[in-house]
Amino acid sequence: MPPKLEYITISSEDLREFIQAGIGREDIASVIHNAARSLRSQHDSTSTRRIVLLKNEFKRLRNESLGSEQVAELLGISRGRVRQLSAPEHPGLYAFRGLRQEWRYPPWQFFDGGVLPHLRELLKVVSPTAHPISVSRFMTQKNPELQTPRLGKPVSPREWFIAGYELEPILKMAGACPSVSAERSRA
Repeated sequence: MPPKLEYITISSEDLREFIQAGIGREDIASVIHNAARSLRSQHDSTSTRRIVLLKNEFKRLRNESLGSEQVAELLGISRGRVRQLSAPEHPGLYAFRGLRQEWRYPPWQFFDGGVLPHLRELLKVVSPTAHPISVSRFMTQKNPELQTPRLGKPVSPREWFIAGYELEPILKMAGACPSVSAERSRA
């Protein structure tokens, strides 16, 4: 007996909500495609929960992120300088477009009233098309590869930089991460 084909119905209203939340069409298609493959029945709500979790995670990131004016005040620079530092060709700050196409700056990149150490060098290997959730997860999730006797436990790349450790291990990790790497996205 051939396998039963299963379908997921996404309304145009659902699609609009995802796009308004800043979740790109490619991300939506990927989540839907992966969910469709894993469905056991049309009543399986696991895929719906994953989509809702992804949408909520992005909303939380967007809401916690700073606007250009807040970043300018935090760093003691003009809004024009903030925009310059956000330019993909010479990144000094990581920014993504929010709900009304305004620039948003995730809080993980700021430390002690300034910018996270090594941020400029790290952003050179981060793809400008990487999804903000992927970049934020990369920077804030603990990684078992980042452990030293002094720290005594795995830390996130953000914590690694704050502790004063070198850039190279993080650059290697970012380069090997397909959801973040500029090199991988060019391939």
